Amino acid sequence: MKIIGGISIFLLTAIMLLQVSWLNSMRNTKLHEFQEKSSSLLQRSINDFLDAEFMYPQHTFSCSMLDNHIFHWKDTSVHISSPTEFHFMLQQVLYDHLYKNQLLNLQRLDSIYKQQLSRQGITDTPVLYLKNEIDETILQTHAQSTHRTVRTNPVKVGYEYKHTIVALFHKPPFFHDTFWHLILEFIFLGSFTGCLLWQLQMTKNKLQTAKIQSMGIAHLEHELRKPLATLINITHDWIIQEKPSDKKILELIHARLLKISDVTEMMLFALKQDELKIERTPIDIRQELETTVSMFRLLKKHARIDYQIREDINQPLLDNVYFSCVVANLIDNGIKYNKNPKPEVRIYFEKEAGNWILRVEDNGIGIPSKAFNRIFRQFYRIEDKRTYSKTGFGLGLAFIKKVTDAYKGSITIKSIQEQGTVFTIKFPCI
Repeated sequence: MKIIGGISIFLLTAIMLLQVSWLNSMRNTKLHEFQEKSSSLLQRSINDFLDAEFMYPQHTFSCSMLDNHIFHWKDTSVHISSPTEFHFMLQQVLYDHLYKNQLLNLQRLDSIYKQQLSRQGITDTPVLYLKNEIDETILQTHAQSTHRTVRTNPVKVGYEYKHTIVALFHKPPFFHDTFWHLILEFIFLGSFTGCLLWQLQMTKNKLQTAKIQSMGIAHLEHELRKPLATLINITHDWIIQEKPSDKKILELIHARLLKISDVTEMMLFALKQDELKIERTPIDIRQELETTVSMFRLLKKHARIDYQIREDINQPLLDNVYFSCVVANLIDNGIKYNKNPKPEVRIYFEKEAGNWILRVEDNGIGIPSKAFNRIFRQFYRIEDKRTYSKTGFGLGLAFIKKVTDAYKGSITIKSIQEQGTVFTIKFPCI
C-alpha cells in the first residue's frame, strides 16, 4: 500500500513538474515574442516621429549632401554610401537638434507609439523613458507604477548625445493567467497529496481494525463454543442418568443450551459476513417470542420479561434465523445493564405504515446520547464505571445493526440515564 501510494505521488509530482516546466518555457517564449514586437514597434514609432518632426517649418534645421557621399551638418561631415545611411544620419542629427533646443516632444512620440501598439492588438499603456549614456532617466512620459516589469530593448537615438529610449509595460494577461495556473497546480498537488495520505492512513486504520475484529471474533469463538459444547454434553449425560422426576427439567435446560448455541453460531457467522442475505418466510411470531422469553425466564429468574403482540398479527414475513437472535440480544442487554434487583424488559410487536415494528423497553442504566452513533460498532463498549463489571465483547448491537441493514430497516434509540432505554427497530414489509 505504501509503495502504491509512493508511486502515485511520484508520478503525479513528475507530471506536475513537467507541466510547470512547459508553462515556464512557454511563458519565456511569449515574453521574448512580446519584447521583440514592442521593441520593433518602438523603433518604427521613433522613425515616424523624427520624420514628422523634420517636416515642421518652425524647426530651423539644415543639413546638406556633398558629392553624394558626404553628409554635412554644421561642423560635422560623415561619409555615407547609400540613401538609407543618409536617412539614418538625418534622423540622428535632427534628434540632437531637438534635444539641444528643448524641442523634443516625448508625449507626441508616446501618442505615435500607442497607435502602433493598438494596430497590433496591444492595449497596454507603456511608459517611455529617455536615458543618457550612463542609464540615467532624463525624461519620461508619466509616472511609473511599481508593477511594470516588461521592458523593451533600448533604441539608440542621437549622433552626439548617445541617448536611448525604452518602454516599460505591465505584464501581459498571459503572464497573469500562467501565474494563477501555476498556483492552482500547486494547490491541487498539495490537496491531492494530502487526500492520498489521508486515504492511506484511513485504509491502514481500517485494516488494523479488521485484523483486531477478526482476532476478537476468533477469541469469542474459543470462549463460547467450547464451554457451550461441554455444557450440552453434560446435560445430555445427566438426562440419561437422572431420575424421571428430574429428567424434564434437564431436558428443558438442554434445549435452552442448544438454543443458545444456535444463537451464538448464527451471530458469529453473521459478524464475519460483509453483507447478510435475509431469506424471508412467514414465522409464528407468538411462538418465536414465547420460546425466546421462556429461555430467559428460566435462566434469569430474577428478571421480569413480558411481550405483547398486536392481535391482528399472526405470521409476519420475516426470517426464522436472525430475528429471534435480535430479540435475544436486546433482552440480554436490558437485563445485564440494569442496577435494579428486579430488571424489567417489555417487548412489543406491531405493524405501522408498511413496517413491522419491534420495540424493546427496559428499566436499566440507560445509554449516553453521545454514544448512540458508536454502540453499533464491533467491539465498542461504553466507557462507564457502571459497565466495567459487566462481561461482554461489544458484538451484540453490531449484530443487530447488521441484521437490520440486511432487512433495509432502521433502528432508533431513546434513553434516559438511570431510567431505561427503548430500542425501536423497523423491518419493512414486502
